[in-house]
Amino acid sequence: MTEQEYDPFDSTAEDMLTQRRLERAERTRTQEGENRQTGWSFTAIIGVQAVVCAVLIGILVALFFAAPDTFAGIRDEYRAMQAQEITSVEASAWWEKVKSAMSHGVGDDLMEQNLEETGAGGADVPMADSLKFPGSNMSFSPVYVTSRAYLPVDGTITSPFGARVHPVTGEDGYHTGLDIAAAEGTRIAAAYYGTVSDISEDDVSGKYIILDHGNGLKTFYCHCSEILAEKGAVVRAGETIAFVGATGQVTGPHLHFEIRLDGVRHNPAFVFAGMLDGI
Repeated sequence: MTEQEYDPFDSTAEDMLTQRRLERAERTRTQEGENRQTGWSFTAIIGVQAVVCAVLIGILVALFFAAPDTFAGIRDEYRAMQAQEITSVEASAWWEKVKSAMSHGVGDDLMEQNLEETGAGGADVPMADSLKFPGSNMSFSPVYVTSRAYLPVDGTITSPFGARVHPVTGEDGYHTGLDIAAAEGTRIAAAYYGTVSDISEDDVSGKYIILDHGNGLKTFYCHCSEILAEKGAVVRAGETIAFVGATGQVTGPHLHFEIRLDGVRHNPAFVFAGMLDGI
């Protein structure tokens, strides 16, 4: 039958359209069935895992009744493994892997530079006595801000966010911000529009300034040589608020920059992606 324009009052044309719809529906069902056969469904994966677990439990039960001595040996080995003390060499090797994973891709060449010339330092979150993980005030999860950040200082990354050996104290810890080395006196710009919430100084952070950007977002600028903005002042993104210095616990002039969301420190590399070498 030749193609013709659809006439709503022509029953033959209506039958043709109905037949075509049925054929398309059948082809769709066939394709969906083929797609389902090519991969594992979630239910199938759970089912396989359940079968494996059941088999393992069955083996253990069989050993318990048929070979109690073998079962007791396996149990004792498991308990000994659980109670095994980790040697300092094993802990050190594990810690090196953690530091590599937490450095977020910053190359070793940056970390091995002369810190006396490039500058690094600041406060770290100390390691726990046994579990070497950061506290609740630090997170490695991504953080995103709808407004584009203004780079506070254009310099060299000397110490990324995350695990490190402190350049001054030599102790293992988690670096709470990003160290960007620059010449002393280099201007420091506000990363976002906000209000100066605090200006202070201590032995570790040196002279620092904190900006409040609303919605729980704050940025910290540490080790300044001089602070220009006053507490309570409203500043624009990119406006000069201070100058790079070497105050506090440092090896040389640099900016220690932190970004906090609801009091939790996050990796500034997420908001500076593509702006600095190494991130």
